[in-house]
Amino acid sequence: MMHDPNEKDDKGLLGQSNVPSGHEEPYIYKQAGIRERHGHIPIWLALVALGLIGWGVYYTVRYWSVD
Repeated sequence: MMHDPNEKDDKGLLGQSNVPSGHEEPYIYKQAGIRERHGHIPIWLALVALGLIGWGVYYTVRYWSVD
């Protein structure tokens, strides 16, 4: 069954809720069933990202600089 992307239903276009801005609900991608929400970045992931950036700076200075 084909779904018209411009077709409105009780949730509005593409699953976006018609709720006033003060009562925000998570955005739902209808086709995939994925919900968007506010969240936080885990500390371990932030540390991994910082480690990769640090390693990139070290590698660039150590192996790409003129001796």
